Amino acid sequence: MAEPLQQEELLGKAYDLRLIKRLWQFMAPYKRLFWLGMLLLPLQQAFGLAQPYLMKVGIDQYIGGRDLGGLRNVGLLFFGALVGETLTVFFQYYLTMLVAQRCLADLRVAIFAHVQKLPMSYFDRNPVGRLVTRMTTDVDVLQEMFSSGVMTLVSDFVMVIWIVGIMFYLNVGLALVSLALIPPMAIAINYFRVKARQTYRQIRERIARINAYLGEAISGMAIIQLFAREAKTYREFDELNASHRDAYHLSNLYEAGLYSMVEAAGSVSVALLLWWGGGEVLHGIIGIGTLVAFNEYLHRFFVPLRDFSQKYTVMQSAMSSAERIFQLLDTPILIESPKRAVTPKPFRGEVVFDNVWFQYRAGEPPAQAKPRRSSC
Repeated sequence: MAEPLQQEELLGKAYDLRLIKRLWQFMAPYKRLFWLGMLLLPLQQAFGLAQPYLMKVGIDQYIGGRDLGGLRNVGLLFFGALVGETLTVFFQYYLTMLVAQRCLADLRVAIFAHVQKLPMSYFDRNPVGRLVTRMTTDVDVLQEMFSSGVMTLVSDFVMVIWIVGIMFYLNVGLALVSLALIPPMAIAINYFRVKARQTYRQIRERIARINAYLGEAISGMAIIQLFAREAKTYREFDELNASHRDAYHLSNLYEAGLYSMVEAAGSVSVALLLWWGGGEVLHGIIGIGTLVAFNEYLHRFFVPLRDFSQKYTVMQSAMSSAERIFQLLDTPILIESPKRAVTPKPFRGEVVFDNVWFQYRAGEPPAQAKPRRSSC
């Protein structure tokens, strides 16, 4: 059973159009809510990206110019952008999770209805734990895809492009200094992405082994106790659990490395910004508001980069889980009920016992059951 299980748990592409189309079939009934949530994303980004620029305008034009009226207007605009960003984030997340819960509930029902129609031979070949994993763990992975914000990957990329464009629009030299660490950081992110994919593959493989082992052990607990195999079964499960723990430890190590690297790169970029930008402020080349705006844009620039590896890994896992779920849904049903099945009419029958008898041992008097003709 080990080799097929390993093949089954291999992670595929992070984006599989074929699987996305099949998942869309379950989301289609709620497409209005889905697209409404997606339309809130550009509004959310617009409100967020406007705030640093408003800070620049307020500091350079109105604080420096001692214009309290203009500063008040900019402050009101900043407050409006902050409220708009908060509301759009709330409703976008709420609508996304609402659609996710509804379509995943439909998916669970579809899986269970299909499993009920499968032949008995299928359950002889597939462990109960693996089937339970399809209906629970794999569906939960798809839910994690929605809750972790994976659906915003494209919008995150667009926001990064907008931030870079705004920074170059404000000051080309300051933008080049602030983004000097991007090439080496991109290489490091790709390294951690590959390592995270490998470790997550191990995690998925080993959790599937645990589920399959638990399903078989619990269903066969009477036999385990009958042959006094509790100690051996405990040791086998402990080994499986330890391997799963070790895989998670390795995954946490890579995630911590990526997180700390991005944080360090962000701090160094801010230091470079203050070093170079501070000199330009002192020489009157740029205003202090521009420096503050660059600091805010740098912070918003590194947030999606820090989350990219995690979202990418979740997307890979979601595509893998979707592949396994649809493999189960594509399992052919050998016995199909006719569309115009005839419902049998009520009837009355009887079982006739005509001189039925049996005996436990040869040579002993037979134990007779209704020796004469009778019915029940």
